[in-house]
Amino acid sequence: MIESTKKATPRRVPTVTNGANSPGSVTFRVVDDTGAQVGSTKTVAAGKSVELDTIPWNAGDYTLQGKVSKTGYYNITID
Repeated sequence: MIESTKKATPRRVPTVTNGANSPGSVTFRVVDDTGAQVGSTKTVAAGKSVELDTIPWNAGDYTLQGKVSKTGYYNITID
């Protein structure tokens, strides 16, 4: 499982990119500090990007979780 914690900023719509050399797709979800999922689950193919749902700016910390389709090295960026 891939995890990254980042403070949300006002009207934040994170873009997640799965590097072109990744061996497969990654399914992502965002959870809040209570473990509740925020927004919908998104799947990103290798070499593609996806915008996640808007994260409320004033509601604490969020964690991006990812599950890969194949074992290997993945280059994931969050903007």
